[in-house]
Amino acid sequence: LIIGMTTVLWAKLEGATDACNDLAFNRGGSAFEKELPQALNRKLRFMRRCHKRLPLLNPLRRQADELVDRVQKLKQARHDLIHGVAREFPAAETMSFIRHSHGPEGLGVEHFTKTSADLSDFALSTMDLFEAAEDHLIAMINLIRSQSGDDESGDLTDE
Repeated sequence: LIIGMTTVLWAKLEGATDACNDLAFNRGGSAFEKELPQALNRKLRFMRRCHKRLPLLNPLRRQADELVDRVQKLKQARHDLIHGVAREFPAAETMSFIRHSHGPEGLGVEHFTKTSADLSDFALSTMDLFEAAEDHLIAMINLIRSQSGDDESGDLTDE
Protein backbone atom coordinates (compact mmCIF):
# COMPACT_ATOMS: atom_id res chain seq x y z
CA LEU A 1 0.00 0.00 0.00
CA ILE A 2 2.70 2.47 0.94
CA ILE A 3 4.65 1.79 -2.26
CA GLY A 4 1.55 2.55 -4.34
CA MET A 5 0.84 5.73 -2.39
CA THR A 6 4.44 6.85 -2.88
CA THR A 7 4.20 6.13 -6.61
CA VAL A 8 1.11 8.33 -6.92
CA LEU A 9 2.69 11.11 -4.85
CA TRP A 10 5.84 11.07 -6.96
CA ALA A 11 3.76 11.30 -10.13
CA LYS A 12 1.97 14.31 -8.65
CA LEU A 13 5.33 15.83 -7.72
CA GLU A 14 6.59 15.43 -11.28
CA GLY A 15 3.32 16.87 -12.58
CA ALA A 16 3.80 20.00 -10.46
CA THR A 17 7.41 20.21 -11.66
CA ASP A 18 6.23 19.87 -15.26
CA ALA A 19 3.73 22.69 -14.74
CA CYS A 20 6.47 24.93 -13.31
CA ASN A 21 8.68 24.13 -16.27
CA ASP A 22 5.85 24.77 -18.72
CA LEU A 23 5.35 28.25 -17.27
CA ALA A 24 9.09 28.92 -17.45
CA PHE A 25 9.35 27.54 -20.98
CA ASN A 26 6.61 29.85 -22.22
CA ARG A 27 8.17 32.89 -20.56
CA GLY A 28 11.66 32.68 -22.01
CA GLY A 29 12.87 29.21 -21.08
CA SER A 30 12.47 28.08 -24.66
CA ALA A 31 15.80 29.82 -25.27
CA PHE A 32 17.46 27.07 -23.20
CA GLU A 33 15.65 23.99 -24.55
CA LYS A 34 13.89 23.28 -27.85
CA GLU A 35 11.16 21.37 -26.03
CA LEU A 36 10.13 20.71 -22.46
CA PRO A 37 12.42 18.15 -20.82
CA GLN A 38 10.97 14.70 -20.16
CA ALA A 39 13.64 13.00 -18.05
CA LEU A 40 13.83 13.96 -14.38
CA ASN A 41 17.47 15.11 -14.41
CA ARG A 42 16.82 17.35 -17.40
CA LYS A 43 13.64 18.71 -15.79
CA LEU A 44 15.57 19.67 -12.68
CA ARG A 45 18.44 21.27 -14.63
CA PHE A 46 15.92 23.22 -16.71
CA MET A 47 14.08 24.47 -13.61
CA ARG A 48 17.31 25.60 -12.00
CA ARG A 49 18.55 27.27 -15.21
CA CYS A 50 15.29 29.17 -15.80
CA HIS A 51 15.18 30.53 -12.26
CA LYS A 52 18.81 31.59 -12.52
CA ARG A 53 18.73 33.18 -15.98
CA LEU A 54 15.20 34.52 -16.43
CA PRO A 55 14.77 37.88 -14.67
CA LEU A 56 11.04 37.20 -14.26
CA LEU A 57 11.71 34.06 -12.17
CA ASN A 58 14.84 35.20 -10.36
CA PRO A 59 12.92 36.29 -7.23
CA LEU A 60 11.96 32.61 -6.74
CA ARG A 61 15.45 31.25 -7.40
CA ARG A 62 16.20 30.22 -3.79
CA GLN A 63 12.89 28.40 -3.49
CA ALA A 64 13.48 26.61 -6.82
CA ASP A 65 17.03 25.63 -5.84
CA GLU A 66 15.81 24.20 -2.54
CA LEU A 67 13.08 22.24 -4.33
CA VAL A 68 15.54 20.84 -6.89
CA ASP A 69 18.00 19.91 -4.13
CA ARG A 70 15.28 18.05 -2.21
CA VAL A 71 14.17 16.13 -5.30
CA GLN A 72 17.81 15.24 -6.06
CA LYS A 73 18.18 13.77 -2.55
CA LEU A 74 15.12 11.51 -2.93
CA LYS A 75 15.34 10.46 -6.57
CA GLN A 76 17.58 7.42 -6.06
CA ALA A 77 15.35 6.08 -3.28
CA ARG A 78 12.37 6.57 -5.59
CA HIS A 79 14.20 4.80 -8.41
CA ASP A 80 15.05 1.84 -6.19
CA LEU A 81 11.52 1.56 -4.86
CA ILE A 82 9.73 1.90 -8.19
CA HIS A 83 12.09 -0.27 -10.23
CA GLY A 84 12.89 -2.74 -7.47
CA VAL A 85 10.98 -5.95 -6.94
CA ALA A 86 10.14 -7.08 -3.43
CA ARG A 87 11.49 -10.59 -2.98
CA GLU A 88 10.12 -11.27 0.46
CA PHE A 89 7.25 -10.00 2.53
CA PRO A 90 8.29 -11.24 5.93
CA ALA A 91 6.35 -10.64 9.09
CA ALA A 92 9.42 -8.77 10.32
CA GLU A 93 9.98 -5.07 9.68
CA THR A 94 12.52 -5.52 6.86
CA MET A 95 11.75 -6.27 3.20
CA SER A 96 14.30 -7.55 0.71
CA PHE A 97 14.35 -6.10 -2.82
CA ILE A 98 16.24 -6.68 -6.05
CA ARG A 99 16.67 -4.23 -8.91
CA HIS A 100 18.35 -4.60 -12.27
CA SER A 101 21.08 -2.04 -12.74
CA HIS A 102 23.16 -0.81 -15.64
CA GLY A 103 26.81 -0.23 -14.98
CA PRO A 104 30.13 -0.09 -16.79
CA GLU A 105 30.23 -3.88 -16.89
CA GLY A 106 26.71 -4.25 -18.27
CA LEU A 107 23.52 -5.42 -16.68
CA GLY A 108 23.65 -6.39 -13.04
CA VAL A 109 21.40 -7.07 -10.09
CA GLU A 110 21.42 -5.02 -6.91
CA HIS A 111 20.06 -6.32 -3.63
CA PHE A 112 18.81 -3.94 -0.96
CA THR A 113 16.53 -3.89 2.04
CA LYS A 114 13.99 -1.40 3.31
CA THR A 115 12.30 -1.33 6.66
CA SER A 116 8.68 -0.32 7.06
CA ALA A 117 10.00 2.83 8.77
CA ASP A 118 12.15 3.57 5.68
CA LEU A 119 9.10 3.24 3.43
CA SER A 120 6.95 5.37 5.71
CA ASP A 121 9.63 8.08 5.97
CA PHE A 122 10.02 8.10 2.19
CA ALA A 123 6.26 8.44 1.66
CA LEU A 124 6.08 11.36 4.10
CA SER A 125 9.11 13.03 2.50
CA THR A 126 7.54 12.62 -0.94
CA MET A 127 4.28 14.14 0.30
CA ASP A 128 6.15 17.12 1.79
CA LEU A 129 8.09 17.53 -1.43
CA PHE A 130 4.91 17.45 -3.53
CA GLU A 131 3.41 20.16 -1.31
CA ALA A 132 6.57 22.25 -1.75
CA ALA A 133 6.35 21.83 -5.54
CA GLU A 134 2.70 22.92 -5.49
CA ASP A 135 3.63 25.94 -3.34
CA HIS A 136 6.35 26.84 -5.83
CA LEU A 137 3.94 26.55 -8.76
CA ILE A 138 1.48 28.86 -7.01
CA ALA A 139 4.29 31.33 -6.24
CA MET A 140 5.31 31.30 -9.92
CA ILE A 141 1.74 31.94 -11.07
CA ASN A 142 1.31 34.79 -8.59
CA LEU A 143 4.65 36.33 -9.55
CA ILE A 144 3.80 36.17 -13.26
CA ARG A 145 0.37 37.69 -12.60
CA SER A 146 1.81 40.51 -10.52
CA GLN A 147 4.38 41.39 -13.16
CA SER A 148 1.89 41.23 -16.03
CA GLY A 149 -0.66 43.43 -14.27
CA ASP A 150 -3.28 40.67 -14.25
CA ASP A 151 -4.80 41.37 -10.83
CA GLU A 152 -8.44 40.64 -11.65
CA SER A 153 -8.15 36.89 -10.95
CA GLY A 154 -6.54 37.42 -7.54
CA ASP A 155 -3.78 35.75 -5.59
CA LEU A 156 -3.77 31.94 -5.57
CA THR A 157 -2.37 31.53 -2.04
CA ASP A 158 -4.49 29.84 0.61
CA GLU A 159 -5.76 32.16 3.30
